[in-house]
Order: sequence, then C-alpha cells, then structure tokens
Amino acid sequence: MDLSAKADKTTIFTVVKVGADRINLLAYDGKYVSASGNKGDQLLRWATTPSEWEAFVVFEAMMVPAIRGANIGGWLVFERWMNPGLYNNPPRWKDGTMFRLKSATTSKYVTAKNYGGTTIICKDATQGYDGIFFLRTNGARKYQVRVQGTQFWALSGSSVVAGSPNPTKKLSDFLFQFKDSTLTLVRIVAPNGKLLRATAAGDLVADGTSKSWSGDTAFIVTITGTRDDEWQLSASLGSRATSYISSYRAAYLTEADFAYMRRQGLNAARIPIPYWVMQDPKPEYPWAAGTRERLDWAFAMGKKYGIRIWLSLHVLPGTQSGTYGSRDSLTLWPQRANYQKSLQLVEWLGKRYGGKSEFLGIGLVNEPAAPWVYGIQSGVTLPFLKRYYTAGYAALRKGAKCAFMSMEGRIGSNIWEMHWHLYDNVHTNVILESHFYNVFNPELVNNKGMTAAQEVQYTSTTMPAKIKDYQQFGRPLLVGEFSNAMAHPDDNYQAAFGKAQLQAFGTAQAGWFFWSLKHNISLGWEHWSFVKSREKGWLPQKSAGVWW
Repeated sequence: MDLSAKADKTTIFTVVKVGADRINLLAYDGKYVSASGNKGDQLLRWATTPSEWEAFVVFEAMMVPAIRGANIGGWLVFERWMNPGLYNNPPRWKDGTMFRLKSATTSKYVTAKNYGGTTIICKDATQGYDGIFFLRTNGARKYQVRVQGTQFWALSGSSVVAGSPNPTKKLSDFLFQFKDSTLTLVRIVAPNGKLLRATAAGDLVADGTSKSWSGDTAFIVTITGTRDDEWQLSASLGSRATSYISSYRAAYLTEADFAYMRRQGLNAARIPIPYWVMQDPKPEYPWAAGTRERLDWAFAMGKKYGIRIWLSLHVLPGTQSGTYGSRDSLTLWPQRANYQKSLQLVEWLGKRYGGKSEFLGIGLVNEPAAPWVYGIQSGVTLPFLKRYYTAGYAALRKGAKCAFMSMEGRIGSNIWEMHWHLYDNVHTNVILESHFYNVFNPELVNNKGMTAAQEVQYTSTTMPAKIKDYQQFGRPLLVGEFSNAMAHPDDNYQAAFGKAQLQAFGTAQAGWFFWSLKHNISLGWEHWSFVKSREKGWLPQKSAGVWW
C-alpha cells in the first residue's frame, strides 16, 4: 500500500469490527488491509478475505497486529536443556566451569583477596564469590582462571595475583594435573614451571616441587557450576561444528512445522538469533557457519505459510546477560566495541529483511542483564539500555521503515522502567515486551500454601489486571515468552491453566508468543512445548474461542 499526498477514494477505508478492540479495514475495491507487509512505506498489503489474520488492535493512535505465535527455541540459539542430544559426553572441565579449591594439607580455601585486584590467598572460609573461580580453556589441560570480576590469575614473581582483564599465555596459562578421572584432586603448574603451593601462613605461591598427592601442592577440587551452551558445544566440536550443527538445525525445524503452525491458527514465529548471523559464512571463533542460510529459509517458509517473522536478539556481542552464547558467564555487552557491533547487527538485519512482507518486527535485546550478575556489576545500567534502544531504533529504520520494535527492561527490574522511553510522535511502532513465567514468579513460587486451583484463579484475574495496568497509558504490550509450566503443578488443573493464560495474555494488545513451539526432550517438559501441550489438551484449540 502506497502513501498518498492527496485524499481520494483510495485513501478511504471502512472499519469492520471483528472484536471488542479489533477491526478490519475494508478498501474501496472490496479488499482488506493486512499487517503482513513491511517494505519501506508499504507497511500493508491486500488480503481478499477478512479474518483474525488481517485484524488490527485499535490502541490510541497505533494499529498493532494481534500476534498469536510461538517461539522457535533451541534452533538458531542452543540451550542444552532443550537440545540434550547435541551434548554427548561434554567435558567436565571446559569454558565457564565454576569451581572451588581447598588445600589438601591446610584445608584452607583458595580465595581472591578483596574479591580481586590484589593477591590470591588461602583462608579458612570463603565469603561467597571470592572463593569461586571460572575457567577458560587454552589448550590441553591448560586453563586461564578468572575471579568473580573480569580479572584473571597471573604470576607476579612467585605470587599469584588477580589483576589483568587480558590474560596472556606467558603469565596466565596454568596447567592442571589431575590425580585420576574423578577430577577431584589436582596439582597446578604455574607459567614459571613450578607448582602452586599453599603455605601455612595462608599464601598461594608458585615455588612448589612436591609431587605427593598429600603434600602442600595438592588441592581438592569442587565443581560448583558449569556452562553448557553454544560456545561450549562449538568449541568442543572444533572443525566439525558447522557440519554437525547444520545437520541438526535442518532436521529440527522443517517445512512441516510451518504448516503445523498455520493449521493450529498461529500467525507468527519469534526466532531467537545470535549476532554471528551477520558474519556468515566465516563467523568468529568458535561459532558454526550456516545460521544466515537457515534464517533466510525461515523467512521463505513464513511467506509460504502466512507466518510472520519476529526476530529476537538472544545473543549480542559480549552477551547481554552472561547466559546465551557466553564463554564464562561474563556480561561484556556494554563494552564500546560490542555495543557498536550490536548496532551494526540491527542495521544489517533491517536492511536484509526490511523489504520482506513476512518481516513483522524485532526485539533489540532479549532479557538484558540485571544490574548484578554472579556478584559483580553487569554494566547494563538503565541509561546504557535506553541509549542502546534509541540508537537501535535509528539503525533499524535505515532498512526497515515500519517494522515493529520491542523494548524489554532488565531481568528482575520493574516492568515500568522502559515505559516512557521513545514514547512520542517521532519513534513509531515501538512497543513494550515482557516475559511471564508462573514457574519463576516469586509471588507464586514463594507462596507455599497456594494450590493449583488458586494459581489458575490468579492467572485468570490478577494477570489480566496487571496487563491492563501496564497498558493504561496507551503503550501496547507484547508477551514475548510464557510457558505452560505452573509454580504449583497439578495435571488435573493443567488445561484450565493453559486456557487462563491464553485468555490473560490475549489482553496484551500486541499479543503473545508461547515458549517454545517444540523441543527435543523425549520425556517430561511437555509444559514448555506448544506441540506437546496441544497433544495433551493443555492448550485450547483456536476454534474454542479463547484465542481472540
């Protein structure tokens, strides 16, 4: 549809009401306007028959497409819990492994004095993160060890210090020699060739020579956490990563899945994507190539089956939350180089897909970090996030003139923190996004006396009231993620809960995306799969009159 400078019969539309707050627009030639298009000023294209698919939500001065969709999780961005078959016998000691060390002779814990910045010492007890370290692999049994901040172990004379955020092989490569396959007792060779030794005075020094497993150079190891995301998978696969991952992706999501979405009445798919989609066919280490090819294919399938595509930036350079795509749980996204690369990604996506009729919108960052992550400041401050959204909007509009853009607040922060940002007559088609998971909602989880029936009642009454409150000043809300998992699970109430959620989230003016369309878990976790929830009758079908 073109924009016209003069009014005539082509600029006059008849409003056809199809719901309490939804309309169709009927043109002079008997055709209906659809929200599927998105090319320059051609935001809309013609549809021959009216339906919910061509409906708009009337919300102040903005017409918002009523999304009823599913996330394509575990496809272009991996999560081990969704893709367990991908991770066959992963190494226990890998990038991101979190561990503690205790001297086998003094029983004192290795800790970072003052949480980093000075020396590594041994003391009777830790105070939390001062005694937890993060691994980075750097060759066979060679590791670089990070304290809770951005500082790595380094050798200074015979002392071990935590200072530099830029580790070098010469000063920061430590060789781990385990006693046996249990990996519970270790000697550590420092860059000077000497063994680390715990002294009676509580120092950690690199001058040891004893090879005894009961001597002062032996340390008891306790793994406190691991990372099992795409970085670890790709790094472990090495040169096989591209062929292995490409084969998996081609089999995981097929044309039949898009046909299924259409049959079920879904009209959109939210696709989590990583930043290296822009770098194909030669992405940086350790990522596999082929992401762009699969995303292009998804757009083609979306066009064929009438499934509009919403992109979600789940992995930004440096990672925005220390989770998806993270090497060792650091949140380095706010660094200048990563920030600039993120804006380049947004511009590239807008230019590549902005002219496609099936491109509906984009979330510029998925679940940005809370102010503190693993005991350190993430750097994702509110001013930084607002600056990114402002610059991201400008970058997107260089290629996608009318695509919708959603903004999320930081994890754990008040949903209102982004409400008034970019809310003016200049920044068009900008909406809010939030994720609602009952199973993670402290208000419900911490209410130990709540029953499943009461949780369903809460979802039916309290949740719509909250959504109404969020939208009271004219800003549409998109429920970007929710699942069928309950805080107080009871299969006898699962169908009622699913129905209550669709009714509640249907009041979000921009609509909803279920997490996820599917996953590759053979047993359990059905609550996180739209396909399996429908098979079990936990989600009503579209014809039940609940969706719209």
